[in-house]
Amino acid sequence: MLRELQSNSVVCDVVVRSIVSDPNDVVSFLGEHPEHLLLFQAADPQTVRRVWYEWMGKYPVRRLSLFCALLRNGLVPVNELADAVIRLVRNLGGEVPKESQLEVLNTAGFVSAFKRYAFEEGNIHSLGWANSNSDSVVWFIETQPIDVTIVRAVQANFSHDNHPYTLRDALNSFFLKNTGKRDEFRSVVQDNGVSLPTKIPSLL
Repeated sequence: MLRELQSNSVVCDVVVRSIVSDPNDVVSFLGEHPEHLLLFQAADPQTVRRVWYEWMGKYPVRRLSLFCALLRNGLVPVNELADAVIRLVRNLGGEVPKESQLEVLNTAGFVSAFKRYAFEEGNIHSLGWANSNSDSVVWFIETQPIDVTIVRAVQANFSHDNHPYTLRDALNSFFLKNTGKRDEFRSVVQDNGVSLPTKIPSLL
């Protein structure tokens, strides 16, 4: 409907403002129709900011698709990109980037932000985030070089009984099936004098 209303700015403004009265409606609609972000920006710029700053973390939405659309349309201020991408990683909801999304995501430093949040800051130790983002963590390890930061974080997290079981099972299955990555992990362990994570049998 909004596509047909673009030629009538007054009607479009009324429709957008009726939707923005409910944040859940906003993110649900824009998650399915990110091409209409500019209409929302024209009618109510503050609503668009709240989409990435607040609402994507509260309501179910296709976060990566919506965030990519925000970036493509220049709707995240440059001086707030670092904050925006960390908010995305924190509230990723287990999504895995498509190859077609990575180029635009990395204009905001997505891969670096994910590594920092998950491994450097140790959030793979956080049961809630780690278990709900197990597919995302496996994607990262599969697609990015394994270094000592990743190895130390995995070892520290999966060498005691209190750890995120869903992520443990996902990593164990991944390394069992991907011998190249398993050898890469073991090589970094050996080169840096790190112990193997005792709760991931496929790495032992």
